[in-house]
Amino acid sequence: MSVALAGDTLAVGAIGEDSNGTGVNSGAQADNSTSSSGAVYVFTRSGTTWTQQAYVKASNTGSADNFGYSVSLAGDTLAVGAFGEESNGTGVNPGAGAEADNSAGNAGAVYIFQ
Repeated sequence: MSVALAGDTLAVGAIGEDSNGTGVNSGAQADNSTSSSGAVYVFTRSGTTWTQQAYVKASNTGSADNFGYSVSLAGDTLAVGAFGEESNGTGVNPGAGAEADNSAGNAGAVYIFQ
């Protein structure tokens, strides 16, 4: 598990989360068919009350990706590491074709959300 706190925003990585959802606030949270794909839960504080604001998944969720292994918050930007991600994409924004090609075992990836 990883955590990041910036002001009144808290991000918590959950690498063992198993849903097959993708993106932010996916409706697929109950479908646990993608073992250890990982997720990040984002909470905000108002006074003394913390409320979940977002459920975050990779755009290319896959088993054993371990999305959420590392999290970082800076202003309104969330960076999430996934050390088990296996796509063969290189550089920034490699495209959906590269994200779908899981031929680079445990290459890892970083996802940025704003």
